[in-house]
Amino acid sequence: MIIRGQIMKISSSIAAAILLSSAVISVPATASSMDELHTFIGASYGLGDANEKSSSLTNEPNPDLMIARAGVYLTDYLSVEVRAGFNPGFHDTGKVEIRNLSAFYIKPEIPVSDNVSFNAVLGYGAAIYTNENGDSSKGDSLSFGVGGKFYLDQATALTVDFARTQHENSLTIDSYVIGVSYDFVM
Repeated sequence: MIIRGQIMKISSSIAAAILLSSAVISVPATASSMDELHTFIGASYGLGDANEKSSSLTNEPNPDLMIARAGVYLTDYLSVEVRAGFNPGFHDTGKVEIRNLSAFYIKPEIPVSDNVSFNAVLGYGAAIYTNENGDSSKGDSLSFGVGGKFYLDQATALTVDFARTQHENSLTIDSYVIGVSYDFVM
């Protein structure tokens, strides 16, 4: 039963990522200086750390967090991005665990060389998580973070990101992920 639930969660997250990618790719560029539509997609893997302030437990980061992302550049230095993620691991009671998360970000980006750029993200995030009693809860709030890209070629980049979301003043979710991103120019 647990495996079936995990497969359903993975399938629904993949479907959501495909839909989000399709929606972002179809968005027209708003900056008049850009003659072509510049979009990107990516996938990341890393740590998700969820802590409830009211919890007496010290929580260790969960090493299973998968995130799909898609976005569109509005200018050479500003993009919008959507993220959808899930925890593909098995869940234990007695600690706070992220089940799935989603976010929408405005993302300013500063290139420091031809191959390296740094970014900040500011937006809105939501998550479904299991608390220490095994009860499922959800929350949404302002989300922010920082990251960077190292381009391997004109379109493919390695990414490193940190994001924090504070839910209902009781739950803090931090994600530390590495991944790959691919840029499309249409």
